Amino acid sequence: MGDNKYKYLIKNTGFLAISSFSSRILVFLLVPFYTNILSTSEYGIYDLATTTIQLLMPILTLNVYEGVTRFLMSDKENPNTIVTLGFKYIAVGTAIFALALWANTIFNIFPLFSGYELLIFLYFVSNVLYQYAVQCAKGFELVKLMGIAGVISTVVMVFTNVLFLAIWHIGLPGFFLSYILGQGIAAVYLFWKIEIIRYLKNEDDYDLQKRLVYYSVPLILNTIGWWINNASDRYIVTWLCGVSINGIYSVSYKIPSILSTFQSIFTQSWQISAIKEYQKEGYRRFYARMLETINLIVGIACMVLILFTKVIAGFLYAKDFYSAWEYVPFLLLSTVFSASAGMVGPILSAKKNTKALGTSTLFGALTNIVFNIALVSIIGAQGAAIATALSSFLIFLLRYISAKKEIEGISLPRLFGFWIVICIQACLMIDGGRYLGQVVLIVVGILMYKDNIGLALKCLKK
Repeated sequence: MGDNKYKYLIKNTGFLAISSFSSRILVFLLVPFYTNILSTSEYGIYDLATTTIQLLMPILTLNVYEGVTRFLMSDKENPNTIVTLGFKYIAVGTAIFALALWANTIFNIFPLFSGYELLIFLYFVSNVLYQYAVQCAKGFELVKLMGIAGVISTVVMVFTNVLFLAIWHIGLPGFFLSYILGQGIAAVYLFWKIEIIRYLKNEDDYDLQKRLVYYSVPLILNTIGWWINNASDRYIVTWLCGVSINGIYSVSYKIPSILSTFQSIFTQSWQISAIKEYQKEGYRRFYARMLETINLIVGIACMVLILFTKVIAGFLYAKDFYSAWEYVPFLLLSTVFSASAGMVGPILSAKKNTKALGTSTLFGALTNIVFNIALVSIIGAQGAAIATALSSFLIFLLRYISAKKEIEGISLPRLFGFWIVICIQACLMIDGGRYLGQVVLIVVGILMYKDNIGLALKCLKK
């Protein structure tokens, strides 16, 4: 029985990895394609629109679609009510968003978005429906369907990107439409396979609704906090450096997205396992072993990507976008911190301690804003990357303090020492490369976690 929890976790990660890696690699390969076609200003507008949607979605829907996963796993006798409540809240949120866009059309509140209101609305609808369907699938433990939906979404995006940008030359509207169709068609697939319509009933359970909202609302702080941590730098860079520099800075996230892809895949399957194993025999040690192992895998991957940053940038970033490589090392370091914070998050969710989850992220994010304004004013867009890394570290630290009783056997000095090694490597890369020194640091990092290498290789092999 002891190995079953590892097998279950690895199996779910595998289903998501097959879809996500194949799909993300295809999207990744498209980066030089659309950086050749879109201007830095056009990409900057798209980036601001989509990151704004990521902020508004949890606020307008009270983030109930995330609570759907937790309650479907723990209240299996009420699936109709849980699925129905989630759908009602996303419907209300969509209506409010439509009114906000209508107001922007009339009063021109955000001139950058003028003329794109319909596309932005359709992006919101496709995104919120897809996220809701994914949370339902996760709650029913239908991980295989989530993987298939990811493949469908990406195939559609890749095909329509080529069609709209290279053949029909639609430009920025075509870029929007590509992602709308990708998410929308994947959402339809999940609605059909899960038979979500069958669960939608006109019934009320005010006690369950109260518990669902009470659980979900603090997660708004968590989502907003991560949004601020990952996106506020785009607004501050735009404000202090201009929309073109923001376009370059936004593209720099494409290399860290290689690492965050693994993080997001594992976090989704880890959320299910953390909830299932909570308070079972040996769960504290299970949590600790997985946190250390994932930190090792993500950390070494980060160091290798830092080492080859210029090589990858030369392939990915066309024309004026090449200078984005300078921001990559500290964004990669931020992803390592985020991965560890992402491991602790589901543990707090399993405890239903979403208040600690939300407040830690929001506090880190507010710190991010302060760091961003101060550092971008002094050293430009590089300051935004450093600020993002600092706040991600703070989020992990606050979460760990809240969950440390549930994690048995973590060595914080070793963890922090490993991260300091990565930080030194990032500085070396920015300061002229110094590749021999970087290789030495990678070896040091591996030796620091040599006792976790066996489990890490086993996870990767599986």
